[in-house]
Amino acid sequence: VPLGESIHCGPDGRGFLDDPESQFGKHLNANVVSLGELRDRPCLVLLGEPGMGKTSTIDTEKPELERIYGTANCVWVRFRDIPDNQTFIRRVFDSAEWRNWAAGSHKLFLVIDGIDEGLLKIPEFVSFLRSELERTNRARLHLILVCRIANWPEVAGSELLALWPGNEKEKRFELCPLRQVDVHHAAQVQNLDPETFIRAVYETNIVGLAQRPVTLFMLLRTYARAQRFPGTYRDLYQQGCQILCSEVNQGRIEQMRPRLHLYSLPSEEQKLTIAKRIAALMMLSGKSAVYLGSPDQSGPTDLSLGEIATGIE
Repeated sequence: VPLGESIHCGPDGRGFLDDPESQFGKHLNANVVSLGELRDRPCLVLLGEPGMGKTSTIDTEKPELERIYGTANCVWVRFRDIPDNQTFIRRVFDSAEWRNWAAGSHKLFLVIDGIDEGLLKIPEFVSFLRSELERTNRARLHLILVCRIANWPEVAGSELLALWPGNEKEKRFELCPLRQVDVHHAAQVQNLDPETFIRAVYETNIVGLAQRPVTLFMLLRTYARAQRFPGTYRDLYQQGCQILCSEVNQGRIEQMRPRLHLYSLPSEEQKLTIAKRIAALMMLSGKSAVYLGSPDQSGPTDLSLGEIATGIE
């Protein structure tokens, strides 16, 4: 939905997103569009809160974009894989795809996921990107940026978007909450009875958690253990946090295997204890991020690993 536009979620505003593809939902959420309807826009910023599935959403578009425009005409960048400015320049502006595009007459798609991570690794990244793109032929360039909504830099972002003609409102879109049909499908994939699961979500009054992909999967895994939710919100949160401490990403598991002879992997309970310590330290100290680099390079709002791994409970 265009950033700032209202959406309709259930009769009281606390339900799932009224499906814009349904008979009535298309009138209640007339401003809601699919990402496929936006892919041809010269400049698009996809914003969303943490856990809304921004990366998954843009990943689903990758095969279609590469089918339409060709793999050689699409450059994909994930900032989780970019440690510094030089690596970004090498992956984008020094790439064969970029050089061929600059020398040719075809269109190029540049997709950058994790602008919020990029701003942590490369301060003023959005301003840097604007200065680089200012010197290019943007008539043949399609740019898609993915960022957490709270981390999008308004001033530098507006200056970047101004490189393309048109209203800024037409370039910034926010991910909507899930529809009930999405939750129904997710429950089926997890081999749960969808109707029973959704009924339990409403009865427990946790639709707000089921609206987001990251917490929806937490609820699905919690429910699957006993075919019901715990009796209290505290129990649900405790179990959910413990489930989130289990590693489900097969890629990360593969990366950790070579280290098993050096380090023992912590259990879910141990990771939950560590998470509690980090959460308490961040809340009590007023810090907003954990800095993994050298302590002398951390900022005033960063919590360093040395500050975490010291003292006793």
